[in-house]
Amino acid sequence: MKPSSNPLISVIIPCFNTAQYLPETLDSLFSQTLQNFEVIAIDDGSTDNTLNILYRYQEKYQQLTVMSQENSYCMIARMNAIKHAKGKYLVCLDSDDKLHPEFLKKCSSIAENDETVAIVCSDVQLFGAKNQTWCRQFEIKDFLLENSICITSLIRKSFFDMTGGFDTNLEMYEDWDLYISILELGGTIYRIPEPLFFYRQREDSSSICNTATEQKKSDSLLKLYNKHYDLYCKNGLFFHDMIGIYQKYRKENISYYNMPLRRLFYKIFKPKKYQEIYKNIN
Repeated sequence: MKPSSNPLISVIIPCFNTAQYLPETLDSLFSQTLQNFEVIAIDDGSTDNTLNILYRYQEKYQQLTVMSQENSYCMIARMNAIKHAKGKYLVCLDSDDKLHPEFLKKCSSIAENDETVAIVCSDVQLFGAKNQTWCRQFEIKDFLLENSICITSLIRKSFFDMTGGFDTNLEMYEDWDLYISILELGGTIYRIPEPLFFYRQREDSSSICNTATEQKKSDSLLKLYNKHYDLYCKNGLFFHDMIGIYQKYRKENISYYNMPLRRLFYKIFKPKKYQEIYKNIN
């Protein structure tokens, strides 16, 4: 299929040493029922056969543009590819995941019918090391505590551009940060209640999320909280309240691990570290 000069969707795929998974990803993409899209795949300095696979697919599919760069980080690669995107919408797809054949069609149909919708996501089917469906209703307060939208969603590019795109000062959670920024601009989110995105759980736990240190997670979460501090406060999520809630559930011997605040609080505020601070405050 010849590439359109005005594709509806730009699919962005950063790649790094994913030769064993990449064909599945690309096959799922080029099997879409909606074909008015371009693909910009950027190799981030792979040392395996990833780049050769991309060139092989490029010979078969004219919609595919292949770029390459020295190894940096997937977010940097993603942003470099997006600079060349022509689509009205963006879909960021990791090079080991897959799409349902109806993903692009159903997501773009929702967005085309309502210009206030800035993000269209779906339920998620985990596959690989874990096989289960992941689905959550979207509530702003819960979303500020834990990201419930995968990186692979359909994003209206005009909103993406207004935010400035992915924040390169973050080492993790850049997709969560982007979604919060879009909400702050008045964009809305629509969730399709069926699993249209397939998220690979690697058997060797080698993904970025699996290998990130606790320090990197904590640093990134603190940056995210501080960046969107006004929105967190507007929704009643104050720093001192989070510490107080932790103390309350410790005193009442209730498992705070089951509380909606737990993941964000435990990763950011390091309970053991902040117990003494809390005592001094009170």
